[in-house]
Amino acid sequence: MCSYETSYFDSDEFYLTALHILTVIEIPVHLFGAFIVIFKTPKKMASIKNSLLSLHCLSAFVDFYLSFLTSPVLSIPSSAGYPLGVSKWLMVPTSIQVYLAFSLVSAVSVSIVLLFEGRYYVLANGANSNRNCKRKLHLIFLYCLSFLFFLPSFFNIPDQKEGQLSLIRKIPCFPPDLLNRPGFFVLAVDATVCAICVGSMSSFLVIHGLFYVMSIVWQLSGSSSKSRNSHKLQKQLMITLGIQVVIPISVFFVPTFILIFLVCSNQFNPTVTNMSVVMAAAHGVISTMTMLIVHRPYREATLDTFYWITMKERKPTESKIMITVVGQNAQIAKRVIS
Repeated sequence: MCSYETSYFDSDEFYLTALHILTVIEIPVHLFGAFIVIFKTPKKMASIKNSLLSLHCLSAFVDFYLSFLTSPVLSIPSSAGYPLGVSKWLMVPTSIQVYLAFSLVSAVSVSIVLLFEGRYYVLANGANSNRNCKRKLHLIFLYCLSFLFFLPSFFNIPDQKEGQLSLIRKIPCFPPDLLNRPGFFVLAVDATVCAICVGSMSSFLVIHGLFYVMSIVWQLSGSSSKSRNSHKLQKQLMITLGIQVVIPISVFFVPTFILIFLVCSNQFNPTVTNMSVVMAAAHGVISTMTMLIVHRPYREATLDTFYWITMKERKPTESKIMITVVGQNAQIAKRVIS
């Protein structure tokens, strides 16, 4: 379907401005989130500290990668596009940028799975259990898979001239001047292999994650030997972890669903596509804010930090007022005595 009319919201200028505004917001938020996890995680959450920090750092880097380093412009419904970010000026090939984007998003998904895997292992073996050799190999396997699963899509990259001609045939209203943008890259004329790679990896990780979630629920429902207070704390932690994961995933899947709809309906709508990428790039910020809100120790540490900053700014003013009042009272007392 082609009924494309240009507007400012389709322009690279508007798109890049939106991404750069997002970058300015996300950098302090992510740095503050990392500070809270590293220095304010209580002992009762020590078993998930490394997993939370890993998930936070990967999510933050994916945000930064999409909003600043690459700033990808997607030519949906085709498998093509071009970068506007810093990587373009660093002469990084667009193909490498695309490959890293898919790999990094997959790595974030792996870190979510490992977060629940760690909780299950602690519940099954105790809080002081260290990661054994099998678990380390499992971790290495999953992260290696996240950087290899998309490789088949690069085995049959089309000739770029032929790919551009196929794109024009598929999207008759596609602006021809976009083909001359620096770094314009056609990944595939037929996206079947790409879809199979993404679908297979997604299914594998979803099944993997659900297995650990179900195992945790089973452990909590059958842990009668533990004290009621300990069982309550474990249950609360599981609920907060679930909220922390579900909200950002939902935020990420909304733009993903929109892009899939545009591909399936063969619609070319740059405004919707660009806004979807901006939403996806905000995933990490939502994840960090959710983490700081749902976990009580992090929420209290955040409020204490802002309270301390506020009081520090107000303290000099209060001191001046106190000095003035004390001085006036002293003068009044002096007159009364005399």
